[in-house]
Amino acid sequence: MASFRAKKPVPTSYVEPTQPLKAEKKTSDGPTQKLFKRLSPGQQSQVGIFRHVVLIIDSSESLPLTYLSEFINSLFLYVQFILSHRPLIRVAFMTLQNSLCYLELRFSSNLSAFEEVLRDGFRPSGHIALATGLDQAYELLMNSKSAASSRRILYINFSSATIDSLDIFNVLEKLLSAQVQVDTVSLTNSFGVLDHISRKTGGRHLIIDRETKGGLLNLLKRLELRSEDVRITQATEEGDSNVDEGKFIMVGFPVHICDDAICFCHNRHGTGFYECPFCYAVVCDISECVCCGLQLVMYPNLYRGALLHKRALSFTKSDSSLVQPEAATSSANQAEDSKHIKAKSVCSLCQMQYGTDTDRSQYLCSFCSGPFCKSCSELLAEAKVSCPVCGKI
Repeated sequence: MASFRAKKPVPTSYVEPTQPLKAEKKTSDGPTQKLFKRLSPGQQSQVGIFRHVVLIIDSSESLPLTYLSEFINSLFLYVQFILSHRPLIRVAFMTLQNSLCYLELRFSSNLSAFEEVLRDGFRPSGHIALATGLDQAYELLMNSKSAASSRRILYINFSSATIDSLDIFNVLEKLLSAQVQVDTVSLTNSFGVLDHISRKTGGRHLIIDRETKGGLLNLLKRLELRSEDVRITQATEEGDSNVDEGKFIMVGFPVHICDDAICFCHNRHGTGFYECPFCYAVVCDISECVCCGLQLVMYPNLYRGALLHKRALSFTKSDSSLVQPEAATSSANQAEDSKHIKAKSVCSLCQMQYGTDTDRSQYLCSFCSGPFCKSCSELLAEAKVSCPVCGKI
């Protein structure tokens, strides 16, 4: 295993984060109101299209050496999972050992950078400082340029005690005020403060089952999926209460550079870099510009990330069996009724008659009651697009 490289503690300087814009309702009557305004300094967004996650690892002497290889492999597979399924996520990496907190990697979405850090391995030593680690993670989250993003801390613990110079409950109050969710995964259940922190911040505290192969990886995936479900629920509730409000964030679409260049973030010479559209800085990672702080994102990733926040179009299932009308006096009226019945039995999307002779169920849009067949209703719900009849979602 490669030697453990020298590290420096995370600086404690605090920089006031850039506040996002908030939309106001604009009325046509009376004087024109301002369309945008800044969020207050203490107001943060619980649900955002961008996600910032700080991964904290207990690298103290409590980390079992026999579990080290499986642990590193599970961490890499977990990071690979979230980066592939969450296109707008940014992950930072910290370790706790010798009663200090070390920043291994700042917010990034580059899997190669995580692979390079994990390849160096861990050399467990000393004790953890839990309050110091959470406090440094809080500072790192608050220093991120995007205030209109969800913030989360994931801590993997192997110790049963902590040696701290900070008050853990004061740090907990800071996390609560910033609405930072803390999820913890532990090898033992003897560290009771972890469960308290997780419950207070809306997270979960899970225990690793070492007897089960891939137990850590399965727990981490469960936490990720559960966290996504909570964010979608919060977005739905927030959308119901604040229909006319919206939170905005400035993003830029970087330009791919094919020629040789030197990146501004690592001073590396190579190809395949990107250019910031605002300050024209050359960067090798699509996260935040190291010069102007602009949030960089690719078009496909922005679409995939926004798609996760949309609610699926709901339909009401009903029986399309139409009752035959009473005998009409004229053949002209019967022809008109026949055309009207046939028009109602056509899907609004594929324009085909839905159902068969045995199954004539139709699915009505919850907004306009537009009829759809089963296949088209499932397609619209899965794609999370608006209704083609009324345009609502």
